[in-house]
Amino acid sequence: MKITDYTGGYALAKFEQLRTGAFTAEILRDGKHVVEVENDGRGGSNRYSAVSDESNAELLAFRDYAARDFGDFEPADAFVEVLIDIDIIQNRVRHSGARFSEVAEAIIVDSEETAIPETVPYMQPHFDLLRKIGAALDADVAAADSVDSLQAERGTDTSGLASSTRAGGTASIRRTMFGR
Repeated sequence: MKITDYTGGYALAKFEQLRTGAFTAEILRDGKHVVEVENDGRGGSNRYSAVSDESNAELLAFRDYAARDFGDFEPADAFVEVLIDIDIIQNRVRHSGARFSEVAEAIIVDSEETAIPETVPYMQPHFDLLRKIGAALDADVAAADSVDSLQAERGTDTSGLASSTRAGGTASIRRTMFGR
């Protein structure tokens, strides 16, 4: 499972944020840089720009995709917030070894506790997407762990596997089973 399966192929790259809340980032679609996004950190909307004349259509497609799930009020901004959270979660997972779902839930709880109560219902699509991705990733890990335990039960010889797999990782198995 790839996270972009749940985000219409969209992902964030080169996300840079200042303490003021200002940020810049690239929006990728299916791995191709199509849109630039920035915010000056002063409470206004994000600014979007296509990276080329050809990607003007991509900018419209991005806005249309966001509008389907993130309401009528600045849906592209709401979608970018989810992409930012996904990026943050992935970084924390890489550094801590925690599961995506655990980090996502911590962010959701924090958001609910610090938000103006009237705004929480507007955040629900954001929370739902993070939970859906977390559940899918947890299912992938459980499936890979199941394969590992099945091999152990059967006494499958793992001596010919790559050293990273013998060291306890399941990356090779996941790539084989799930096409990653």
